[in-house]
Amino acid sequence: MNSAPFLSIIIPTRDRPQLLKHALWSVLNQSDQDFEVIVCDNPRNKPARHVFDGVVGSHPKFRYVRPESDLNMVDNWNFAASHATGQYVSVLEDKFALHLDCVEALRGVVERYDPDIVNWYA
Repeated sequence: MNSAPFLSIIIPTRDRPQLLKHALWSVLNQSDQDFEVIVCDNPRNKPARHVFDGVVGSHPKFRYVRPESDLNMVDNWNFAASHATGQYVSVLEDKFALHLDCVEALRGVVERYDPDIVNWYA
């Protein structure tokens, strides 16, 4: 039995804590709960830890990580992805939200087509 979650959702964020809460709520309320979330906060001026704690608290599916130094966007995404343990990895920018059945729909596509990569657009 594979104990890894179906999906790792990484949420990179930088200096936009006011946007992060909507992304977090959209994941927290998914119909399919077989996921983990890694929020990668890469702030210059406005850390987002308080928003993370306020929305998910100590929820076991959610992790907050922060690089030791300032990273460019690509390196921040890669740093976040390095913490992922899921069978699939998805990036959710802090300014977006998932439809409530997004993980469930992704699982249906994967089960039907067994793809190596799945891509979708807003």
